[in-house]
Amino acid sequence: MSSQLVPFLIEAKRHAYAAGMTASVEPLLPGSIQLEYRLGDWFYRDVYFGEEFFAGQEMVYYRNRPWWSMVYAGGVKLEEPPAGQIFQFLRQALQQVDAQAPFRGPDSFEDGDFRYACAWRGTVEWFEGMEVIFHRERIAYQLTFSGGMIN
Repeated sequence: MSSQLVPFLIEAKRHAYAAGMTASVEPLLPGSIQLEYRLGDWFYRDVYFGEEFFAGQEMVYYRNRPWWSMVYAGGVKLEEPPAGQIFQFLRQALQQVDAQAPFRGPDSFEDGDFRYACAWRGTVEWFEGMEVIFHRERIAYQLTFSGGMIN
């Protein structure tokens, strides 16, 4: 089952926030934004609060049992460029998630004036890390995350 977690997690992340909110559902918690993705016995839920600064939690369930979780918090640190441009670039970076580090995006990604960097330690079982978006070498966005397997 653990060998199925990473491929499912990658698929879920690519279909949730990184896909542009197409997985949005009616939130269970007032004031939150909730994204969901299901494939067979696997279910992914991402719930977060806020916009330019936000905090949230991703959960993966297997056969309705909590299996894996990640918490995160961060947001936009500059007024320029507009937050919408930063988040559009973030979605591009998050589409690049891979099996080596299925937490957020790749270790680096660039497009135009934007550069994404993600550093972490640990494995999918227990990890922590930080992602940063630079705009013309100024920190425009920053997020920390941590999580792992639930047992």
